[in-house]
Amino acid sequence: MNYEPRSFTVEDADAIVSWHYDPPFDFYDAASDPDDFARTEYDPDEFSLAVAAFNERTISVYESVGFERVETFPQETSGGEYEFPAMARSA
Repeated sequence: MNYEPRSFTVEDADAIVSWHYDPPFDFYDAASDPDDFARTEYDPDEFSLAVAAFNERTISVYESVGFERVETFPQETSGGEYEFPAMARSA
């Protein structure tokens, strides 16, 4: 499979917010969170994200491409409270 980098579009964001996941990852469903995270400013100086602390595999993938943990915070979502490491890297 070949992948070719391209700019992220509004249509891409619309597609992503329709994704649905199986538990325990279902709290990543955009419909379960009132924040519209997909419509952010383009061309940032930094990329930042947060991942549920129990999702160690995803954290290690982000670390492998240069993201670093900058803080951990509790977040109420999908009927519970979870710890989230915030991660960032330069754009």
